[in-house]
Amino acid sequence: MKKLQGTVKKLLPLLFLIAGCTPPRLITQWKANDFNSLGGKKILVLALLPREQFQAEAKLEKQLVTQLNAIGCNATASKKVYASDVADVDEQTAIEKLQGSGFDAVLTVTLTGKSSERKYLPDNIYYPPYGDYYNRFDIYRNDLFNQVYKPGYYIIDTDFAWKTDLFDLKSKKLLCSIQIQSATDLNTEKLAAGYAVIVVSSLQPNPR
Repeated sequence: MKKLQGTVKKLLPLLFLIAGCTPPRLITQWKANDFNSLGGKKILVLALLPREQFQAEAKLEKQLVTQLNAIGCNATASKKVYASDVADVDEQTAIEKLQGSGFDAVLTVTLTGKSSERKYLPDNIYYPPYGDYYNRFDIYRNDLFNQVYKPGYYIIDTDFAWKTDLFDLKSKKLLCSIQIQSATDLNTEKLAAGYAVIVVSSLQPNPR
């Protein structure tokens, strides 16, 4: 199983490159010193995202459940068992509501920030494919002129900041916290799967 997870992690950037999208990336992770195993735990996966991220919620929960179960957990998506009385509250309130629910732990996903930046992209420069290009000053001068003076265009570059926390429901103790950044929201299966790979890899217990 570990070998399979390692292969998936190595192939993930290539798959995203082929698909033409930027994968999520790990920013920070923290684990409690006494956190040692996920195996056999009954875990509720609970995405607590804004209403406009409803599609991302369902896809994230689905992908996290699939990959947690693949490493021996007993994970369930909140959408399968709970109505909005749990989904529509903040993280701490949700944890309190879930105590005594029969789950050992809850894995939450929250959107902690979104920032946009206006960036200027210069117009593309075409380089002729013939061999004496660099020996022709007139061609070089024209391309240099285009590169410096020809108008480009602006884009809005957006970053999303996400946080996933694992809590023990009996003690309400935080066992693991993971922060991830993405260039887009996570409402596609590929992006949600990439997020889940990072989370499940980060949830591996500390070495003894």
